[in-house]
Amino acid sequence: MISPPRHAYLHYTFDLWAERSRRQEAHGDIIIVRDADDLVVGFEHEDTLAVSFMKCVNGLKHSR
Repeated sequence: MISPPRHAYLHYTFDLWAERSRRQEAHGDIIIVRDADDLVVGFEHEDTLAVSFMKCVNGLKHSR
């Protein structure tokens, strides 16, 4: 279980990433639906999905 302060930080960090991705890297729309601990991200174009997924994976590898 993630403690509430960490949970809030993860939401904040994700929001920053999403906003930057939409402005700088996205081709087409990105739709984000979040409810409590769950989230779904939809991409209009597959190339934006691939780039975003690889950045997410690399970011998680380096955060350990």
